[in-house]
Amino acid sequence: METMKAISIFRSSGIIPLLLTLNAEFSNSFAQGSLTPPGAPGPTMKTLSQIEPRTPISSLPYTITAPGAYYVTTNLTGVSGTNGITIAANDVVLDLKGYSLLAVPGANDGILVSGNRTNLWIGNGTVRGWGLDGIDALNSQSSRFIDLTIVGTGNTGMRPGPTSFLTRCTSIANAQEGFLAFDHCYLSQCTARNNGAAGISAGNDCRITDCQAQFNNSDGITTGSGCSISGCTSAGHTNNNASGISTSTGCSIDHCAVANNYNGISAGADSLISICTALGNLNFGISLSSNSVVTASAASGNANFGISIVGANSTAKGCVASSNAANGIVLYGRYSTVEGCTASGNLFSGITVLADGCLALNNTCDSNGSGIGGNAGIACFSSVSGRIEANHFSNNKSFGLYVDAGSTHNIITRNIAVTNTVQTTSYNVNLVNNDVGPIGRAATATSPWANLQY
Repeated sequence: METMKAISIFRSSGIIPLLLTLNAEFSNSFAQGSLTPPGAPGPTMKTLSQIEPRTPISSLPYTITAPGAYYVTTNLTGVSGTNGITIAANDVVLDLKGYSLLAVPGANDGILVSGNRTNLWIGNGTVRGWGLDGIDALNSQSSRFIDLTIVGTGNTGMRPGPTSFLTRCTSIANAQEGFLAFDHCYLSQCTARNNGAAGISAGNDCRITDCQAQFNNSDGITTGSGCSISGCTSAGHTNNNASGISTSTGCSIDHCAVANNYNGISAGADSLISICTALGNLNFGISLSSNSVVTASAASGNANFGISIVGANSTAKGCVASSNAANGIVLYGRYSTVEGCTASGNLFSGITVLADGCLALNNTCDSNGSGIGGNAGIACFSSVSGRIEANHFSNNKSFGLYVDAGSTHNIITRNIAVTNTVQTTSYNVNLVNNDVGPIGRAATATSPWANLQY
């Protein structure tokens, strides 16, 4: 009776139907499928080509004839009469992996690009001592050269072709140029030192940024037309015809420093120089040709002129020329302007005008001259139809303003001269053939065009 009563309770509570349901689910969950394998087991390890999908180069000479990626496995030594690696294909990546390509006597190019090739990438190593060029990629276009060092070649360090990119490359002690780049190239963070010709020589429409060129035997950096040079340093050249930076027409040079070259910066016509320094060069500091501008730049301690405007219609504005062994700023070009500049401590004149139709406006000329009569804060020689206005002359060893007898039809107004070392006047001016504002003290001046002196 008790058993029947218990079963009745379980039925009425629904426990038995629940257990039957769970039992069916447990039965299904532990059902087994077929144990027969579907096929033979496949490989579980990567192949060598999957681990290193590039072609190794383990000896020289080596010729690349197919597109792809290649890498050097160790330091490699060349063979006399041959090139190290010849690239005869497009779309090639050559990784030196930190190793060196070393020459022997009589070897040719370290790396040669054969035929017209595009889209090459060469980087990460050293090319040393080859008899011709370190890397001759003249026939390449749209290629990249990254983290390379070229040392001691018998000709040029590197010759990249047009539209190439060079980044963090160094070229040292080559017999000719460190880098000889052609049109439309871009060089960034490159260094050229102790080369037998120019450090960096570039064609037209190139951009050169954050590069160094030091102790080369010709120009530090030289370019064709339409180039931009920014943030570069060029110093310490030995050839008497060399400039720290020398460009052709239509170039822009900014934030550069040149020191201890023969010439500092020499720019062609239609160029712009801004925020540059030229220090201690053996001739001039900065030279402009026609239709050009130099702004916010300093030329100091040069053995000849600080800033020289050679061509017509050019301007020096907001510049400093100090302690040069000749004149601070010289205007050779007709209808040129020097405005808002400071010329101080130069051995001859602070500013010298040698051409017609020039404007000297709002300049400060202090402590110039060696006491010779023709020296002055501003000196004009045989200049015609110019304007000298609102300049400040102080402590010059001779005159504040000197205008010789050959200078005529100039307008000279509103200048101020103080404590210049002359007994009678700070102005030595041809008054007959020029329009000169009255010279005197501010307290007694009645003309708004008066030239003041104290």
